[in-house]
Amino acid sequence: MLYTAVSVRDVGGHGFNCQVDSVLASFSKRLAKEPSDPTGNLCSDKWRSNLWLAALHEAAGRPEEQCLLLAKLCFEKWLQVRLAHLKLLPETKEMLVRLRGDEGLRLGLLTNGEASTQRDKINACACSRFFDAVCVAAELGAEKPLPAAYLQCCQQLDVLPERTVMVGDSWECDISGSLTAGLRSAVWVNPDDQTPGPGMGGMQRWHSVHSVLEAEVLLKKML
Repeated sequence: MLYTAVSVRDVGGHGFNCQVDSVLASFSKRLAKEPSDPTGNLCSDKWRSNLWLAALHEAAGRPEEQCLLLAKLCFEKWLQVRLAHLKLLPETKEMLVRLRGDEGLRLGLLTNGEASTQRDKINACACSRFFDAVCVAAELGAEKPLPAAYLQCCQQLDVLPERTVMVGDSWECDISGSLTAGLRSAVWVNPDDQTPGPGMGGMQRWHSVHSVLEAEVLLKKML
């Protein structure tokens, strides 16, 4: 996907004599390590544009000021392609429909991040219709793993925390944080069998699955 976003023509057309693959590899490595500004000072768009800048600087050996224009282009194309490829898999849609319809559960989506960035992704994959509440941390004024984020989402769903189960793939933000906030239980989507973080390993209020689709059976038993 990244390769289709940034082409050899883009790089060569700006006078850069470097391999596109090396630029993409550098950007991907930086993004995986720090997807957002660890200081919290830069918005996601600015931070990721800076990652492209650093990747170009590294791959081309040019001063950063000479890479600014191309870094902006790379970021814009990457974002366009990324949004175009965001979608819910058919089996995930079917699961959400069953949980809301057949089981009568109220479903909420809680995500960290800036409002505009997250809303663009939510709109791109057209997932709002599968949830009773869609909560973006920036709009709530509290991010996971702060208890207020989960509690405000429960409030929007009109459900009690002690009757709510969190499903997510981040131990800190989805599992540990939600249990600390007083939610009934949590399901950790953990395809790589990672080790739980400190503090919750001995608790029996959470479960681990390899795929989000496996959470359906657990939710039917718990709720």
